[in-house]
Amino acid sequence: MRRGRGALRAIVAAGVAGGVLMAGFAAPASARVNDFACKPPARHPYPVVILHGTFGDVDFTIPQIVPALERLGYCTFAVNYGNRGTGDIPTSGRQVQAFVDQVLARTGARRVSFVGHSQGGMLARYYVKFLGGQPKTDDVVGLSPSSHGTTTPLAPGAGPLGCPACAQQAAGSPFMQMLNAGDETPAPASYTVIETRYDVVVTPYQSEFLPPSPDGRVTNILLQDQCPANTAEHGGIIFDPVALQWMLNALGRRGPADPGYRVDCTGARLQTFPDSNSGTVPEDGGGSGSTTAAPRARLAWAAIAGAAAARGRREIRYRLLGNGRRVRFIAVALRRGSARGTRVGTGIGRIALRFRRTVIVRLTGPLASGSYVLIARGRDNLGRIVTATRTLRVR
Repeated sequence: MRRGRGALRAIVAAGVAGGVLMAGFAAPASARVNDFACKPPARHPYPVVILHGTFGDVDFTIPQIVPALERLGYCTFAVNYGNRGTGDIPTSGRQVQAFVDQVLARTGARRVSFVGHSQGGMLARYYVKFLGGQPKTDDVVGLSPSSHGTTTPLAPGAGPLGCPACAQQAAGSPFMQMLNAGDETPAPASYTVIETRYDVVVTPYQSEFLPPSPDGRVTNILLQDQCPANTAEHGGIIFDPVALQWMLNALGRRGPADPGYRVDCTGARLQTFPDSNSGTVPEDGGGSGSTTAAPRARLAWAAIAGAAAARGRREIRYRLLGNGRRVRFIAVALRRGSARGTRVGTGIGRIALRFRRTVIVRLTGPLASGSYVLIARGRDNLGRIVTATRTLRVR
């Protein structure tokens, strides 16, 4: 038993150490949360509900998130659930369900948006999928969410030690299989995952990404794709000003975060991030106030029969999907490990599409076991970059 308690302490340390190191980012005294008299402004009609992670709580999670949202006029709410997120996840989900119903009733809003850290990002999806949250949810923004669980060997054994949620978040657990069976991202909500390659709590970090949606409702963001020097990790991502720029971009527009948005890697822009209208699409993707109701061009990958990556293949086939808006000059590449990894495959030609097209990716050689990222990158009619990524695993 002593050894088991040591393992549980190790999980706690891994889950919160990053945030403790960032404790200097304190919330201003004016930061407000759970003001049930708050009436959402027309430009941000959906209150934001913040969900902490395992071993976390409201006080730990909100210090940077709430001031960033409050400055732009969002109504912000946060709830402690599940005995610091250690309890049975379905039970925690019902606590969140009751809290959301209270927020909607008191504010008069039709929907909420979620910002969830770690378990919180996954729990919002559980609420949407199993607790009647589909018509009540506009956005789900996950900061290092445990979308498909974690492979850390400490998680499975933590259940009997007082953390049922730890065992439920183990990769391949019955709970994770139930959560991710069928549609992982039920409509009409939009989903944004913001992740760091330095996450050692939810592993592998690529498992946090969600499958692309044919209608463009999913965006997966790796902080280091634009900011290679960014060192945010699992606990610290909720304090990271680059990650929070992505959060504001996602919440401040219709749909998920714009994958073509360019963040300020110094983080300074978080303090001056321009306001926008959550019900329309910023023309520049950055919430400049210039908006249009027209949907932006989007791309997504979908598997077709026989498309699963397998060892020994010389080519793979996947279907590239559009949303009816023309994307031109599309280049396709398969890279090892991450979007910046070694290129091991290339699509044929530079293609254009509106709706769908089967893409043949010719490989430089047989694929070894491991993780790969399939990337498509093109431009819309205004010259803006449009991208789609999909993680492939070869066994």
